[in-house]
Amino acid sequence: MNSTKLPEGFLPVIASHAWIEAEEKTGWWLWLGGSNRSVMVLLSGLLILWIISVLMVGCCASCSAASFYEPISVSSITWKRKKDWRMYFNYLLLLPLHFLRSMETASGGDQTLFSSAEKEFLASQRRVFNDAVVNFLSVRRSMMFVTGIFCVLQLLIQMAEVPKAFDTRRLWIEKSQIEVDGQVMKFQDFAALSGQNWTETNPEAWFQYSKHLYTGMFAKIISQTALLDIVEACVDVACQLASCLYLWWALRKWSHFHRSHRGVLKGWAFGLLAPFLATLIPTRLFVEWSVLDPVVETFASELTTHLASHTDDLAQPPGQ
Repeated sequence: MNSTKLPEGFLPVIASHAWIEAEEKTGWWLWLGGSNRSVMVLLSGLLILWIISVLMVGCCASCSAASFYEPISVSSITWKRKKDWRMYFNYLLLLPLHFLRSMETASGGDQTLFSSAEKEFLASQRRVFNDAVVNFLSVRRSMMFVTGIFCVLQLLIQMAEVPKAFDTRRLWIEKSQIEVDGQVMKFQDFAALSGQNWTETNPEAWFQYSKHLYTGMFAKIISQTALLDIVEACVDVACQLASCLYLWWALRKWSHFHRSHRGVLKGWAFGLLAPFLATLIPTRLFVEWSVLDPVVETFASELTTHLASHTDDLAQPPGQ
């Protein structure tokens, strides 16, 4: 008898349960489940305080400058060779104002949706003096910034999917290991190595053996398709990164409408490119079904032997 020991907890579950288990062992739930609730509450409180503070600053500015968006600066869009830390700080600090302005409708010059700094910049650099045009370009600037923030968040989520895809494939490969010394495990070895004191005529032992092989067959196929999930995750990250870069370039060129418009279109195109590329991958060409042949042959042989032994037991006269 082979003395190889099976890994702890080797008894399989139905394939759907195995899928759920593989998914739960990776992903954001580990981080959320292990995080401290008090830290989350503290961060939420700081976020609310930051939003309220920025809105109060906007209200105070509207009283003195007649514009709720007066704190917004233009230091973040002047193309300088030397990096200015204020250009990033102004954007991030006033994100709530940009978010509110992105939902405004710049349909005319009857309302002031720009700051004095933005108006002076457009007048001096682009010779734009019409308030309606200034409103349009300023609101569009905020729209691009808010869209870029969401794209960056999406990029971070997709980057987290890459190691998750690797871990999921590793888990399925582990579940597909149903061989002992290079051969598919037989029922006799399964019953002996289970540690359950099962006999070969125990129906529960046969049921668990059947599920063990079935889960292994399922995992052998999923472990192959999981490789495509890794490729798809990497393509998603690459396309999303290109989309973020084009949106950032368009934001830097917000006062040049045509240049900025081309950047937005390219970013939009890359954002839609990844799903189309994923649908073009012929999944069936990457699945090798022949890996199931040894499992099917072994199970058919073991099933025949198992049923034959039960038939012989039933055919024996009572008392023998």
